[in-house]
Amino acid sequence: MKNNKKGFTLAELLIVIAIMAILIAIAIPVFSAQLEKARHAVDMSTLRSAESLAEAHFLLYHANVEGGSGDVTLTFGQDANKNLGITECSVCTGDSYKLAGATPITKANCTKCSGPLKLIVNDDGVKLESTCKWSLADIS
Repeated sequence: MKNNKKGFTLAELLIVIAIMAILIAIAIPVFSAQLEKARHAVDMSTLRSAESLAEAHFLLYHANVEGGSGDVTLTFGQDANKNLGITECSVCTGDSYKLAGATPITKANCTKCSGPLKLIVNDDGVKLESTCKWSLADIS
């Protein structure tokens, strides 16, 4: 009688499943670390862009005001296409500078911050006003 062996035995299947489980257990922390690094890079990019935008806005609208304008606090947001823009200025009146359709960045693109992304600009430069764990020193 000829014995035709088709398929895999239960032991072979369990060994393959165990090896796959071990490889997955090793890979998940590595992928999580890479994901966190990517989030940090996005946070820093957004903050760098916001800093540049804050400086440009200050130079255009506030730097040449007689007697100085003091601190100008700018709140940032993103529109549906993820374009970064100013949603509020503590000194300006009108909406000509505002990004149309922007919603405030409620976490400053940061996992640790619960308030909107605000930058304070004056003649001394830009500083971050937020409970965000990142600071402008991180992007230099």
